[in-house]
Amino acid sequence: DGIASAANSVNPTSSDLQAVTWSGSQFAAVGRDGTTLTSSNGTSWTTGNSSSTGGTSTELYGITWSSTKNMFVAAEGNNMNTGGTLHTSTDGLNWTAHTISGTTNLLTDVACSSTTFVGVGTYGTIVTSTDGLTWTALSTTPAGNYYLNGVVWGNSQFVAVGDCSTILGSSDGTNWSNPFGGTNPQSRVSASRTVAASRGEYHRKFISASGVHRSSR
Repeated sequence: DGIASAANSVNPTSSDLQAVTWSGSQFAAVGRDGTTLTSSNGTSWTTGNSSSTGGTSTELYGITWSSTKNMFVAAEGNNMNTGGTLHTSTDGLNWTAHTISGTTNLLTDVACSSTTFVGVGTYGTIVTSTDGLTWTALSTTPAGNYYLNGVVWGNSQFVAVGDCSTILGSSDGTNWSNPFGGTNPQSRVSASRTVAASRGEYHRKFISASGVHRSSR
């Protein structure tokens, strides 16, 4: 139930883990050193093929599952010299890399609707794809040079959050609005069926049913 839980008695990796998602039948987690893990019950985990994600030179920061494409997509962000890449997998263990047209910036998170994938990253980077395989970076975004740290799909729109309380909204992944200013970096965003919530530094939280109107908690 998410309240009473026990840690896996045998830790499957010594690498830092960054994100986890659920496909409907299994969990998949990603992290540093190209680490990928899968589990059907959240307790026993199988380690993926790290060589298929680039091994120790790769850091995976975000992951999502597409039920329409039946595949996982993970966002990669290494150093500023190599830029970001998206990885896809049908089993969460063996992965294929896909480069991005139009940017070499790092990626921090990825999300999807039934028709569109969206990745976000450093310097306001937003990338989109209709199939998870071919990606294109938007030429400009309302985030400017602020880092975008999280993105989610919920209530018929994407919501992305980032530095200086940046909160962006988009129904199609291409056209984005930024109705707020702010001073507190937002690090992650999550969604229920009706509410999007972001959390940032200084223990400040925002919730919104629409992704546009928010309240502070």
